[in-house]
Amino acid sequence: MELSHYMTWSLFYRFDNEVPTDFYELRQFGSSLWAANGRVETWGHSSVIEFASPQAAKDALVQRGSEIGAQGYKRVRQGVHDPARIDFPLLTAEIRDGARRAFQAVRAANPNETIHLFALGSDDGAMTIIHAASSLALGEQGDMDDESAIWCSAEWPHTTVGGEFLDIAYRMILRCHRADLPCDVEFDICTPASSKLVSPRWSDSIAKVSLALAPCAKRWCYCAKAKAPRTWKDRSSDSTPRGW
Repeated sequence: MELSHYMTWSLFYRFDNEVPTDFYELRQFGSSLWAANGRVETWGHSSVIEFASPQAAKDALVQRGSEIGAQGYKRVRQGVHDPARIDFPLLTAEIRDGARRAFQAVRAANPNETIHLFALGSDDGAMTIIHAASSLALGEQGDMDDESAIWCSAEWPHTTVGGEFLDIAYRMILRCHRADLPCDVEFDICTPASSKLVSPRWSDSIAKVSLALAPCAKRWCYCAKAKAPRTWKDRSSDSTPRGW
């Protein structure tokens, strides 16, 4: 399987009151058509069909997309990319947009609370995107007996509502963890975190709300590097796009 061949990607969702509930994903590469579907924030079930030629696979992609649309799904993303690279600016934009919408969903679900804290994190393999929010607020020094809950998002109460809005970015990352898709990029955890990735400027859309990133959460960010050579240069202070 030639990694130099480009991959066509189509992503569909079913919605309930504008909230994505189910996904359907198609990826065509070479003579193969890969498909996966299931609930958002899950791997879903995947399969690969081999065709006689790349053109036949492309034709099947178009036909399958039409069939998926007839099942009540809406196509939200479509594009072509190199499996050996990650579109870092696009991934950053998807995380930012998803995080904004997740934050808004948390506030809407908890109208009697003032959400002061919001954080993004991941698991040890940088596969997922985890959000957390809390109404805790840091007052004057000495006001709280134990301030540890302020600084560790794992202890914050709001971690489920809104996660579905980060699913697009999750799909972009997940392809590099699947055994049945070509990918020559390895995700890993790096520290310190890139503030450009996890703390976008939200002052224009979230007024009068204090946004904080807990230090324990700031350890987590998404870094991508080629699988070989297995080295990593700390670019946390480098604002130049990686050029993936």
